[in-house]
Amino acid sequence: FSTDAKDSFLVKSTPANFNCSIGWLFPPDLRRVKYFSLLSGLVFKFSYIFAELAKEVTLVPFINAGDGGHQHPTQTLTDLLTISQNKKTLENMTIGLCGDLKFGRTVHSLVKTLSKFKGNKFIFISPVELVIPEYIKMYLNDRNVEFIEVRTIEEVMDKLDILYMTRVQRERFFNEADYVRL
Repeated sequence: FSTDAKDSFLVKSTPANFNCSIGWLFPPDLRRVKYFSLLSGLVFKFSYIFAELAKEVTLVPFINAGDGGHQHPTQTLTDLLTISQNKKTLENMTIGLCGDLKFGRTVHSLVKTLSKFKGNKFIFISPVELVIPEYIKMYLNDRNVEFIEVRTIEEVMDKLDILYMTRVQRERFFNEADYVRL
């Protein structure tokens, strides 16, 4: 590990020091984090399983910077700052999310986070092939958060307080023709 300042801490995981396939659950130095009283918090990017386990051994707050394929919490923090600076609130908005809602981990994180603020509603705008995953819809339904799904932006543009656009991710397609079509 390296210490850059009194209250910062960096653990860099590489295949050499982090390998669940051989039974390692934490980089060796992270096990000792609970003993560092000078830390005010941690930010790291590891798997969801690692983040859940880290909660049990660390005594300081931490931010999971994402797991590569499902969530993107650090981008969500940036998005929340941008929204709050421009709208002066994070509540009572109709938020449109458009594009690749299936694979867009920034979308998944932002929806889960904004759903925690009072009165927010979501409009998911995407082609059928790229709809928001069921686990996000279930998450919203379990919390009684309103959402609808539409296919074109023209249907809802006049109802939106915020429009969040995502790109169609070429790397998620095995067939170039499908990517071009969408």
